[in-house]
Amino acid sequence: MSEIHGIYDWRTVTAHGSVYMQSDADSGLGSAEFAEALARLRSVVPAVFTPRDPIPQRVQLFRLHADELIGREVSSNARGKLPPP
Repeated sequence: MSEIHGIYDWRTVTAHGSVYMQSDADSGLGSAEFAEALARLRSVVPAVFTPRDPIPQRVQLFRLHADELIGREVSSNARGKLPPP
């Protein structure tokens, strides 16, 4: 993920880890994890995965497990306009 405000003003985070696709299968642990994830999302936006979902193209839930997060930031602290790179 990156947030860029200018060539000398930016922040970025890189995550290394695993992505787990959540399934609403009728049995097994996958179903319980899907139900928990859906309940957490619906605690914020109750219409998630309903016909009233504000993002109707949403088709999959996933869980991220981050083993490592690396963040970097550059800030010019300059007053006024900066010279071109």
